[in-house]
Amino acid sequence: MGIPHWLAHPTTIDRDLTVAATDDRFALSPHTLARCTQEGITDLFAVQAAVIPVLRAAHALSRLRQHVRDLCVSAPTGSGKTLAYVLPIVEKLRQRLVVRLRALVVLPTRDLAMQVKECFDRFCLGTDLRVGLATGDVSLAREQAMLVETAPVRVGGASKVDILVCTPGRLVDHLATPNFSLQHLEFWVMDEADRLLGDAYHEWLPRVQAAVETARPAEPSAVPVHDACTVRDPLIKLQLLARPAPRIQKLLFSATLTQDPAKLARLQLTCPLYIAIAHGPGTFSFPATLREHYATCEPRDKPLMLLYMLWQRRVAGAVCFAKSLEAAHRLAQIVQAWAAQVPDANITVAEYSSDLQAAERSRIMHMFRRGQITLLICSDLIARGLDVGHVEAVINYDVPTHMSQYTHRVGRTARAGR
Repeated sequence: MGIPHWLAHPTTIDRDLTVAATDDRFALSPHTLARCTQEGITDLFAVQAAVIPVLRAAHALSRLRQHVRDLCVSAPTGSGKTLAYVLPIVEKLRQRLVVRLRALVVLPTRDLAMQVKECFDRFCLGTDLRVGLATGDVSLAREQAMLVETAPVRVGGASKVDILVCTPGRLVDHLATPNFSLQHLEFWVMDEADRLLGDAYHEWLPRVQAAVETARPAEPSAVPVHDACTVRDPLIKLQLLARPAPRIQKLLFSATLTQDPAKLARLQLTCPLYIAIAHGPGTFSFPATLREHYATCEPRDKPLMLLYMLWQRRVAGAVCFAKSLEAAHRLAQIVQAWAAQVPDANITVAEYSSDLQAAERSRIMHMFRRGQITLLICSDLIARGLDVGHVEAVINYDVPTHMSQYTHRVGRTARAGR
């Protein structure tokens, strides 16, 4: 299976491009512009400037029941991909009259889902839009009560939310929930799409696609155009005159979008448009403001090298990546023991891992963002997508085994032009 033409010929955008949020091509409402101003956003970055006009134009086509194109986006980590789909989705749905599940955003981890949900909350403030979260942090019964009316069972479902941010496993759990329906879905976003299409997540996609197909209204009977005027059945004539059923627009975002045609074929994309943020030669892209350094030493000297950087170079506000949970735990113990013996170092260390409860991870991340923790030691749990804030440095204590892993790690710093 060869690479599709659309994938081999992307629409490329200069990564240094910035455009004022008030530019007419974005057609953002005064409410959204006011929210952008309150968030300190005056200019939109390259990925946002490329994606938002495409989605806004698709919205106009959808009102005419014309087919819209699916969208695949490849952009560096920290380039603002989340806002590229949050703004147009909010703009499209903010005028809705009845609460229906119209936008589905799927992410690979709970932490990412919580972050995206918070972003939607900020830009839905002042509207009637309701945003839900389904990650498994609470019981299934409690999530069901937050997402749908539990009784009576209604045709077309009874959603309490317009936008659902979720993880794949929890989404599959809710497919069997009474009154949970994908019938009214307009947007299906897959953020960190390459990971969602990986082998570890291979079961969720066909099950969700089957649920989408089941929920869609039946298509009218096929009648040749030249026979349309001679059809005697009045019901068939009405079907021919009716507008075609709306189609779900699929939106894929990733820093390292897969080039595997077989994986992309599983998505059943319709006339996809591929937008790539240009980054010069090579396969992987990095933030323009990123500066990279390396130090060589014997493996046994790696802890000493890290302590030297923390003490002599005064590295602070840093995220340190180890190769596994066990390695991160051992390293955190070493640094914590050293920091306890050298109080003048003024270093506060915390381990951040998937073994921690969600509430504990949130507490640690909150302290790190406030500067109360100066060094966060972890595995690749937060190497994807999380906007940690003002990360001054990323330390690859254990060298990643693949370039894509390195891309996601270093993307925790130099984010959004910082």
